[in-house]
Amino acid sequence: MTGPRGEWWRKHLAETGAPVAYELPDGWTPYNTPPVRRIDALMRETAGYTAIEIKVTRADFKRDTHEKRRAWQAHTRRFIYATPAGLINPSEVPPGCGLWEFDGSRLTIAKKASINKEPLALPRSVFDTMLYRVSNYERAA
Repeated sequence: MTGPRGEWWRKHLAETGAPVAYELPDGWTPYNTPPVRRIDALMRETAGYTAIEIKVTRADFKRDTHEKRRAWQAHTRRFIYATPAGLINPSEVPPGCGLWEFDGSRLTIAKKASINKEPLALPRSVFDTMLYRVSNYERAA
């Protein structure tokens, strides 16, 4: 965490007593850290998975960061933002990410996502969480 926002977070975490790492551990890469961030949808395709992050406001899109999407980009073939038509200019979409727009009746591809040809396997915890949620939904129904 660098810059003004990083300093704000360091102060906030210190005030709450949360541990703060000032250096990355030896051997750490963005690809060896399991995804702990939620994704709005995970679409299964023949060749793998597509992570879909739904954004309905510009403010929500602006809050999204590389740290939030990096693990999903490493573990899926594509990372897509799905938004109402015209909410986001395709030029604002981060490199490698795609943009799907919905106008109320049609879904269009405003920007194609790059394909990750060698995605890492999804951690078992992803499937465990999905099964847990389905079982709770079944009980509530």
